[in-house]
Amino acid sequence: MIAKILSVGTTGRLIALAILIALTWLAATQIPNLKIDRSDDKLISADDPGWPALRTMQEHFGEEQTVLIYIQDPDLWQREKLLKLQQFSFDLEDLPEVDSVSSLFNATNIRDKGDYVEAGPLMDLVPRSDEGLARIFDDAMYSPLMRRNVISEDGLATVLSLSYIDDPGNPDHALKIYRLLEKQIDTIRPDFAQAFQVGSPRLNHEIDVGLFRDLKLLIPTA
Repeated sequence: MIAKILSVGTTGRLIALAILIALTWLAATQIPNLKIDRSDDKLISADDPGWPALRTMQEHFGEEQTVLIYIQDPDLWQREKLLKLQQFSFDLEDLPEVDSVSSLFNATNIRDKGDYVEAGPLMDLVPRSDEGLARIFDDAMYSPLMRRNVISEDGLATVLSLSYIDDPGNPDHALKIYRLLEKQIDTIRPDFAQAFQVGSPRLNHEIDVGLFRDLKLLIPTA
C-alpha cells in the first residue's frame, strides 16, 4: 500500500498533479488569514516563573511602553529650531495614543543659586532674546540631570521620551504606534540634521520588514 502511494508520482502523474493543484489552491485560500505575531512574550514560555511578578508590576505601575525620539542639529539652540521642537512636543502630547512626553520643555533642571538650589523646568516657553537663549543653554549644560539624559554632552542633540499604553492583545499595536510617530517625525525631518525614533515599535517594524523581505526570496524558491 505504501509503495503504491509513493509511486503515484511516477505511475499516475495526472493524479499527482491534480492533488498538488488542489493542495496549492487550499493553501492559497488561507493566505489572507496569514498573520505574523512579532510579540516578544511569545518567545518566553507561558509557564515561566517570571510571569506572575511581571503581572503584579503591571497591575501596580501600568503597562506603559517608552519610545525615545532623537533629534540632532548643529543649530539646535537657535530660536527657530527650538520653536519647531516645542510645537513638535505639543503635537505628540495631543496624540490620544501617547500618555506622556518628557522633553527640554518640561524635564526637571537644577541650578546652584549660591545660597540655595533652584529646581524646575528648563524653560516654559522659548525665550525671545539671544540673552535668554544663551542662559537656558548654559543652564542645560550645567545641570547633571540634563546632560546625557535630555541633551547630549556636546549640546547638539536632544531626546524626547514618550510613554504609550501597550495593548498585549493586539500584535499590530506596536506597528500602529511606529507609523503614528513616523508621521509626526516626518513633519520636522526637513528642519533638523537627524530625527528618528528608538524603541519597541521601531524594532517590530524592522522585524516586519525583514520577514517580508526574506519571504519574497524564499517563497519563489520553495
